[in-house]
Amino acid sequence: MLWLGLRSSVGTRRMRRRAFLEIVMPPGAVVASEAEGLAARLEPLFGHDLADQPPVAMRQLRALRAYDASTRLGRLAGVPTLVVSATHDPIALPRFGRALADGVPGARFVEVRDASHGVTIQHAEQINALLREHLTRAEALRHS
Repeated sequence: MLWLGLRSSVGTRRMRRRAFLEIVMPPGAVVASEAEGLAARLEPLFGHDLADQPPVAMRQLRALRAYDASTRLGRLAGVPTLVVSATHDPIALPRFGRALADGVPGARFVEVRDASHGVTIQHAEQINALLREHLTRAEALRHS
């Protein structure tokens, strides 16, 4: 992750875009000849040129590293919980998603294969289906 973070912060704009794409896309999804086009298509979704790291990005990563609410997850017992992880996510590793789900009694864990940190973009239909199913179940539980 350190190497990817460094590569997305230094170098030419093209190099930084490519490094960012390697964070959000699974291995093999970024073809060198198509990287700039993919970056241009994703730019509106992220709200910025992928070569530019928002100033808050590093603060978010530090906060993720420093914060641990695992001892309080049990309080969510009875709250319908869905945890989704992506197999190749270098930021939110699947083992962390699994630990989160294991800490919430009754939580459902789903790992999306062939996906990375941009799982909601690359596999939008699958994610939306999971969310619809989860919300439908939660609503049924509420009325039972």
